[in-house]
This record gives sequence, C-alpha cells and structure tokens, in this order.
Amino acid sequence: MHPGHCSSRLVTVAFALSWLTAAFVRADIHNVPTQYVDAANTTRPNLYGYNVVLSPMYGWTGSSWTAGGSYSILEDTFMQEILIQYVQDNLANAGLNVYMTRERWFDTPDEKFLDDSLPGFSAPDWLPYGGGYLGGVRYIKGTSTETSYAAYTTTLAADGYYPVYMRYTEHANRASKTLVRIFHSGGTSTVFLRQQTRGDIWQYVGRFYFTTTNFRVEISNQVTAAEAAPGDTGYIVADGIRVGCGSATSHPRWHFTGTNFLTYLNYSLGSTDQETGHAAYSSLLYNEETVVSPSNSFASWAHIQMKTNCCGTPGVGGTTSVSYSNGRSATYGGATSVTLSTNVQNRGDLLRDKFQAEMSRTSGQPVYVTGTHNYAELQLNTLVPSFSTLPMFMDVPADVAKFASDYFRESLGRTFYKALLRSFLSTSAVAFPLPVTHLHTINTQTSVNICWRQPTDSLESTAVPTAWKLYTSSDGRGWDDGVIVSAALTGSTYCYMHTSLAPWQLAFFKVAGVNAGGEAMSKLTTAVRRIAFGTRATMVLVDGVRGDFTFTSTNVEGRYTRDYIIQHALSVAAAAAGYAFDGAANEIFSDASWATNLNGYNTVIWLAGTDSQVSGVAGAISSAQQTTITTWMNSGGIQLRSLLVSGSEVASSLATASPSFLSGTLKAGLSNTNSGIYVVRPASSFSVASSTVTFNSPSGIGMGKPYGVPSPDALSTTGGSAPILNYGATSGSLIAGVLFRDVSIASCLLGFPFETIVSKTERDNLMEALLSQLVFTPAPLASSLSRASASAIATSMASLATSASAASASASLATLATLATLATEASQQAAASSSAYETSVASAASQASDASAASEASDAAATSATLLSAASASEASQQAAASSSSAHETSVASVASAASQASAAARASDSAVNVAAIIGGVVGCVAALLLILLLVVLVTRRRRRQAKTNNVASIRDAELRMSFNPTADGAPNEFANPLFAHDHATEALYDSLSAPSAAVAKQMEAADSGMYDSVRPTAQVDSSLYDSVHAAGQVEPSTNEYANTTNAQSNYDELQAPRSDAVQYTLVVHNQASQ
Repeated sequence: MHPGHCSSRLVTVAFALSWLTAAFVRADIHNVPTQYVDAANTTRPNLYGYNVVLSPMYGWTGSSWTAGGSYSILEDTFMQEILIQYVQDNLANAGLNVYMTRERWFDTPDEKFLDDSLPGFSAPDWLPYGGGYLGGVRYIKGTSTETSYAAYTTTLAADGYYPVYMRYTEHANRASKTLVRIFHSGGTSTVFLRQQTRGDIWQYVGRFYFTTTNFRVEISNQVTAAEAAPGDTGYIVADGIRVGCGSATSHPRWHFTGTNFLTYLNYSLGSTDQETGHAAYSSLLYNEETVVSPSNSFASWAHIQMKTNCCGTPGVGGTTSVSYSNGRSATYGGATSVTLSTNVQNRGDLLRDKFQAEMSRTSGQPVYVTGTHNYAELQLNTLVPSFSTLPMFMDVPADVAKFASDYFRESLGRTFYKALLRSFLSTSAVAFPLPVTHLHTINTQTSVNICWRQPTDSLESTAVPTAWKLYTSSDGRGWDDGVIVSAALTGSTYCYMHTSLAPWQLAFFKVAGVNAGGEAMSKLTTAVRRIAFGTRATMVLVDGVRGDFTFTSTNVEGRYTRDYIIQHALSVAAAAAGYAFDGAANEIFSDASWATNLNGYNTVIWLAGTDSQVSGVAGAISSAQQTTITTWMNSGGIQLRSLLVSGSEVASSLATASPSFLSGTLKAGLSNTNSGIYVVRPASSFSVASSTVTFNSPSGIGMGKPYGVPSPDALSTTGGSAPILNYGATSGSLIAGVLFRDVSIASCLLGFPFETIVSKTERDNLMEALLSQLVFTPAPLASSLSRASASAIATSMASLATSASAASASASLATLATLATLATEASQQAAASSSAYETSVASAASQASDASAASEASDAAATSATLLSAASASEASQQAAASSSSAHETSVASVASAASQASAAARASDSAVNVAAIIGGVVGCVAALLLILLLVVLVTRRRRRQAKTNNVASIRDAELRMSFNPTADGAPNEFANPLFAHDHATEALYDSLSAPSAAVAKQMEAADSGMYDSVRPTAQVDSSLYDSVHAAGQVEPSTNEYANTTNAQSNYDELQAPRSDAVQYTLVVHNQASQ
C-alpha cells in the first residue's frame, strides 16, 4: 500500500487566462485547496483554513502485506484507493488543508529528485548555505518585486499526472509565503509555501500533468504583499524537489504503509508502529501550525483513521465508527486510561456521530455500531480530535460489492466532506453543489457556447451555485487553473459564451459550480473544434460512457476516467482537418428539444463505452435516445447523415432490449456476446493505414493504458451492411465492425470501445478510415445555412467590400440584391422542396443590398438560446478603400457567392424520387449561371473601357492590389486573393456550388451552348463535378483558376476545393486590360 503524505502549507494557485474575459482565480483541479469562490477573490470557502488528517491503515511493509486476508478484495489497498481518488479531492474543493499518512497518488512512469547541487538547477545570484537535502541550499533575500528566481528542470520518462513535493530548511527568518511557479502542460500554476516551519520534510504541493520535456519549477524572490505576513521581509530558500511516486521492492509507493511512507518523506515519528506513528504525525502537524498561528484551535482539526471490518453478524453489513473511550466504558477493547482533554474527547465524539449520520443519509450505508474503542491511534492523538471508521465488512458480499462501485465511492467522497462540514460548522452551513450534467458545446458564428445543467441536491437546499468555474485544456490532459464566470440561464440550461477560440482550434472544457461551500467536483469533460466564420459544425461527439466501474484488488489502473471524448476528439481532429465539431453529454439526447437541434449536424459519433455495466436495459443508448437518433437519421432529406457507435456489449444489450434499433438503424446483428479477441484487422474492402488495431483487455490494464474491455461483441451484417473489421491479427471470421452506406445515410457499429485502442497512431488511422466512409460532405461550405443566420451571411458578404469605397460598394450590392432576388425567384419556381433555403438566400440578399447593421441571430440549439452578434454591413463599407475598380471586383465575388447560395438551395438530392424537383433544379441552376454570366460580361465591358482610358492607372491599381495577400497560406479552405488581405473569416466565403447529379449535369451541358468548358470527374461519386465558366479571353490551364488581371495574368485568384471529394463549381472570370 501506500502511505499518504501531508503538506503543511496553505496552498494557493493563481493562473489567469489572458484570452478569456473572466476573473483571475485560484483553483483546485490540481488537488490543492480552493482559495476563493468569487471572481473578485474576496470570498473564501466556509471551510477554508480547517485541517484534516486522513489515515488509511494497512499496506505493504516492504516485505509483506499488513492485513492480507483471503477476501475478494485486498484490505491493504482498498481504503487507500477511496481516499486517493474520491475523498481528498472533495475535501480540497471545500478549501480544507488535507494531509495523508500515505502516498497521495497512484503509480507514475517516473520519480525524480532534483536539488540545487544537481544538473537542471539554475540560480546565478542566489547564495549557497549549509544543510538541506543533499548537504546544501541556495538562499536570497525577499523583495517586494521579483528580481531573481531559482529554476529546476528535468526530463520525465513519459507524459502523465505527477504529484510534486518540495523541501527546504526552516527558520523564523524565512518568508511566510514563498512564491513558487509550476509549469505544466496546462499552463503555469502559482503556489505559496511557508518556509518558517516543517523544514527538511517533503511537502506536498499538488498534482499536475507533465509531458516528458515541459517540467519546470521556479522559486521567486518576490514576497507578495497580499500573500505575506505583515512586515514579512524574510529569506527564501531553494533546496529539493520530488516529482512522481516511484516504487520499491516491486511495489508502487502508494502500496506502502503510513509509517514506511512518512519515514520516506523524512518525518521523525519515533516508532515504526502504524497507529503510534500516525498519531505522532498529527501531533507534529498541529504543533508546527500553532507556532505560526497561536490562535489555531483543536476545533479546526480532525484526524480520521480508516479501516475495514470483518466477522460480525453473518450477512449483516454496515458502518462502525468509534472514538476513544478515554476512561469510559468501552464498546470494544476493554478499559482505557484518560489521555484526552474533555474538549478533545467531545470533539472526537462529535466527528464520529456526524460521520455516522452522513454515511446513512448521503451514502445509504446502514449504521452497524456507533461507540468507543481503545485504538492506540485515538488514544495518542491528544491534540487533534479523532475517530476511527470501519465503513464496511470484508466478509459481507453486499458490502464488498457496494464499496467496489465507482458510483458508490463518489458518494463516499461527498459523505466525508459533509460530515466535516457539519462537525466544524453547523447543519445549516452552505454545502458546495453537485457536479453539473448535460455538458455540451455549440459552435455559433460569434462564439462557442458551453452549456450545462445544474442538478438539485435533494438533501442540501444550500447546494446552489452562485457562479461557475470553467477549466480549459488544449489536449484534455493538462488543465489550466480555471476562471470564475457567470452564465446565462434559459429554461433549465446554463450557457457561457466563449469568444476567444480561433478557427479550427480544438479545446476541452470542464465546468463546476461554486458557492460559499466551495467548488463542486468537475466530473464531465466536453470538447469543441471551432468553426471558421460562415461555416458550421457538421459533427457532434456524444459522450455516452456512463457504465459503473467495479474495482478489484488489481485493476485500479484500469479505472474509468470518464473523459473518453478526448480520444475521439483528438482522432477526429487529426483525421479530418477541415471539420469542426461540437461535444455533448448523452443526457441531452433524451430531451425532446434535441430531436430538432440534432438536425444541425450531418454526423453523430456516439461513445457507448461498456454497456453491460450500466444498470437497466440498453443503458448506453436509452430508448428515448434511440428514438431521437432514428428520427434524425431518417429525416435528413437532402442533408446526408451518418452515425458511428463504438462500445462493447452494446449489440448484446440491444439484441434483447431494442432489436429494431440494432438491425434497423445500426444495420447490425449479434453473433457472439464475447469474441475474446483484442486485435482486429481491416476487411479486404476497407482500407486502414494500420494493418492491425489492438484494444485493451482486462489483463492488459496498467499505468498509462486505457481500461480493459470485458466482452467485445462479435457482430453480424444485416439490411445491406458489410463487414469492415474482423477479429484476429491475420485470420478469423468474427466481425468486429459493420458499415452500411447508401446515397443518403450511413451507419457503423464497432463491437469494442474506440477509446480502448492502445496506440494513438492506430486510433487516428482507424478514425480517418471510418470518416472517409461515413462523411458524405466536405468541410462545411459557407453556403450551408442550417446553423448560420442570414444576417451573419449578409454581413460576411458586405465585409468583402473592404477594398471598395462606400458608394461603390453600395451600388454593387444593390446590383447584387436585384440579381440574387431574380435567382431566388427562379429557384422557387424550380424546386418547391428547397423553399427554406431559398428564403435564407433571399433574406441574405435583401440585407446585403440594404448594407445596414445586421441583426443578431439565434443559434439553432434551443438549449443555449444565446444571441449571435452580427457585424454591421455598412460599417464594412465605411472602412473600405476608395477604389472603383476594386468595388466592381468585389461585386463580382459577392454575386458569385450569393448566386452559389441560390443554386445550392435549389439543387435536388441525388436520391430524390421526385423527377419534377430534379428538372426544377436544372432550370434553377441554369438560370442562376446565366445571370452570373450576364453580370460578368457587363462588369468586364465596363472595366475594358476604363482600362483603355487610363491604362497606367489600372496598372498602378493592380500593383497596389498585389501587395495584399498575393498567396494563400495553405490552411483549409483558403484561397489567394490579390484584391484583399485575407483571413479565416473571408477565406471561408469562397465561391462554390454543389454539383448536381450526373443526369442533371448532362442536361446542363446540353443547354449551356458552350458556356461550360469542362466537366471534371473526381474520385467520389458522379456528383463530384467541376465546371469552369470562362467569361472572356483565355485562362491559363491551371485547375480551378480565377484569373482577374489588368495587364498581368500572374495576378489571379485560386479558388481551391477544400477536399478532393468536394462537390463544387468553380467560377472563372478572365479580363485582359488590352482588350
């Protein structure tokens, strides 16, 4: 087992996000006490400054287990797991200073000891002094402003979460708050250590995620007035740093006993006996605290010993908690002497009673016995009130099953917190909120809306958030220190508008409610990939991993982390560079509103986890969620839709509970409930860059690996689906994945959870292969109006006029409005089924012609109900450069974009059975293209006349335009435009028209009388055609060119198709000034 370590300091963490418009705040996601619960940093949690020592018994002595036993779980590690993963974080969130007699984290890939005398340390102007970890320290005088710092760097064996410890030599002349900066993959955290006491002992600082090369710690010589004691001008010492947990005698450090571990941290306990040593540890902490805080009272301290029970009434379980009998008639252990003061005795009894009450009230564990005992750890704790709890019986299967449950252990963490809240304060004290639910993100044109719901705690009327703490990560592993934000409430959903993400940026979020009680646990993680302006998110990643995890004595490293949207998001981002996506908790799909909101997406990727461990029928995808998904799949119309589900025992449960969803929507069946094979290979018809893909088995769990899959489903095909993955590295007929695809829908089911694939490379390769089959559409075009407001589109069109004068831009936009209206009317006559899109185009054209301030538009997701702020079109015109020629060129581009919108709106689906709609689409497309050609000819003739009268001015104008963005930078969907300085907002508004079917294209070719010069097929289906329209002159034979020159043909615009499977027309306009 592992001894836990305690740290003496009052740790504060301060890290500000410069790109988030929210307050600076101290945070605790790194397992340090919450310091403030308001944005102004003025309100402390109500348990701030209180102290608790957690003392799990038993463990590995270095040669044997202390408890051992023949039970189904190992007593030596069982309670330690609960305290590490559940209890200490709840208590830190409440602002408590938490100390442990055993190690505070699980195994780590590495353990390093750094010192001022070793390589990796630098402090040029710090002076040497004797003593310390390896015989010396460095010191410097504190100042009010930083003038120097000592730095430690090292390389770690692997990325991961590591605890950090520090040590120093103590003295009364040391700084009361030494400023320490910890650089980790989530940013920089600032903590403070008091160097006046607890010298030469490794002090716990926090837990952080480090990559192999980004570990760095700095100790500043600044004594911050706000954090220092009055008149503090102390010295600051740099000595040793420990990062990681390490191991010994083939056991990770967390297995070791308390006395073994505390000795390892250099505590002098005076005894190797566990109970005696643990009591000495509490007394040491208390005494050193009172040295600097004489008013520190026993009433602000608690010591909790944790054991397991056995051999009571057969089959009867429950919790036994005892305080020291202290000369009273003992419930257990016989007569005892009086060693405790009445105050300490009574406080120990109070702690015991409050804990028993909360075990029954919060966790639902019945009370077995509440009494007294003669345990030495209680008897010797003469300064710190203490009690011992034995919450379960090892020989009662019902107790073992309950305490092995991940969900029950979560309730235990809150039980410990609320027991201390009731003991230290009162029954009416404010409790921190429950974790949020329904966490999801929504891309809008102006922001990412991060949304959630706050459940009500039926036991705690005070557990209501007053604000929220938002955590952000770029990789889902390293997190910042959080910012306190406010959120808008619509119905039962809260939303925060995040406005600082760049186009295509990937980000992960956690949200926790805060109030006077502290900070809620941040249980869920969500993800987003930001859209480019004028586009939309075509995918949503749904976190449906809700299965309960059952702990054994050996599988703690395979525990659920409940953040598996991270692996999916990273792989989707790596595989599909041009796609933006939202993230969502699966609970929102049980809401009726999301039957509508889901229509904004083309692709759903559903993480089902391990369905067998969810209580109830088909828990990973509930009946309500199945209905929502099936309705969405079958009502796409011209919007093609695809679904990817991965998870073990999903098919097993659906085959019994919902066979119609399994066969009808997922197009899969079940052939075997457990393949027993943990490697798959692509079927002959399915191409994956990796020849095999390995996912984790229960026997393969270990440090840094995903959880083990208990029973991978062997699938069968049905309804036209085909196998794409087979179990076995080289042979085997069992099916691991099936795929169905027709002209309008696609679905795929994997018989194992995607997140359990061990290799990141194999995950990325498989996701890329899956998306190549599932995703019908290219990266979203600006013409996709389902989630973009008409106002935003009109504003984008107006903003293209930044190189034109206000008057010229207005005139051009007026022409645009007229032509776009005619195109819309033609489309309306041609295809009644496209009326919704035509309305959007007509609205956009109307607003563009008016060139007035665009109104705010509501996002498609009703749960966010957050208004989008649109820029003013007239403001864009006012900022434009006065160039008549540029104005006309801008008009051409704007008309092409608007006409593209109209034509895209009018096109009929390849799969449509309505012949009239197809013919109407042809008429609409031809009419729109004829209008474009007419406008191009008119503009071209006018420009020729201007060129003849002032050719020199035209050349000068062309040279000026060439200075703006002559080349594209290669980002997705970009094109080079010598007329304008480009950015992601304008780049996304390229001119593209989705091609019609092959039959329609042939009719258009017959009707165009030479208007179309070329039809170019691509690797996709017959709809992937490119048309080039040549208005005048000749264009260079480059693909997809838009030549627009005065004298030099090198001055041209390339309109690049974003993907090879994109379905587009390319408008090519060519002028020669000499004509």
